[in-house]
Amino acid sequence: MFASNKARLNEFCAKLEKLNKKYSVNLKWFCSLWVSTLDEETLLILKKAGCLGIGLGFESYSPVVLKSMKKFITPQQIDNAIKLCWKVHMPFLGNFIFGDVAETKETAKETLDYWKNHCKDQVKLFFIPPYPNSEIYQHCVREGIIKDRLDFIKNKIHYTNIINMTDKMTESEFNELKKKIFAFTARYSNYVVPFKIKKTLRKDVYDIYVVCPFCKKISVHKNHGLLSKYYYHDHPHCRNCGMRYHIASPLYKFTIEHYLALDFLRKNYLRFHDMLLKSRL
Repeated sequence: MFASNKARLNEFCAKLEKLNKKYSVNLKWFCSLWVSTLDEETLLILKKAGCLGIGLGFESYSPVVLKSMKKFITPQQIDNAIKLCWKVHMPFLGNFIFGDVAETKETAKETLDYWKNHCKDQVKLFFIPPYPNSEIYQHCVREGIIKDRLDFIKNKIHYTNIINMTDKMTESEFNELKKKIFAFTARYSNYVVPFKIKKTLRKDVYDIYVVCPFCKKISVHKNHGLLSKYYYHDHPHCRNCGMRYHIASPLYKFTIEHYLALDFLRKNYLRFHDMLLKSRL
C-alpha cells in the first residue's frame, strides 16, 4: 500500500531527494506496491528518488483464484504492471502462489502459461502456506486436512511441507502440479553460480561477482551477507541491466535441479533435527 496515497508518495520521494542532495549521499531503497496503484508516473517518481526495485504481489493469473483469495486485482492489471516495469526499466520481483481452495488444473495452467511466456524469471513460483488462524488454515482444520494442530505447527508448517488444500484437485493431480512447478523452476529460472567471492573486513560479509544471464556483463554485489559460503541463495538484480536472477552456491543449485528427489529430506528436516537434539541430551 506504499503508493496508495499519491500525495504522500510524492512528498516522501521529494524529501528523500533533498536528503540525498543535502548530505551528498545516494540512498538506495526498495518498496512493495499494489498493482492497481501502479502507473508510469509513479514508477518514474520512485526511480528519481533512488528506488532500486519494487515488490509486487500477483499470487495468481486466474481470475477465479484471485477472487477466491480476495485479491482484488485482475490479470489485466498484472500484465499492465509488468509491461510498465519493462518500459521504464524498473526492476521488480513478484510471486505466483498455487494451491488455493479454488485452484484446479485449468487455473494453474493459466498462471503457468502466463509465467513461462511473459515473466522472464522475474516472478517466483511456490505454494500457499496455511498459516495458523488464516482462512485457508481454518478450511484445512474443518476438512480434516490438518488433523493434529500441534503436530502441524511443530513439524509440518515449514514451507517444504506442501499439502493439497484444494476443493477440486485429486492428490494425483496436485502431485503432478508440484512436479511441474519444480521442473519449471529448474528449467526456466536463471540460477547463477558466482565466479568469485571476495571476503570483506566484516564477518560473514562478501563481495559477490557474477555474469548476468541477461546482459552477459559482470555484476558485482557488494557487502552481501552469507551465513555459509557453501549453501546460499539470493534473488538480486543486475547492477547493469536491472534484471533479477538467482545467485546460488553449487550445492544450492544442485538441490533445485533435484528438488523432487530431495523432497523427503526437506519434508522431514525438522523431525530429524529434533531427533538429533534429543539424542544429545
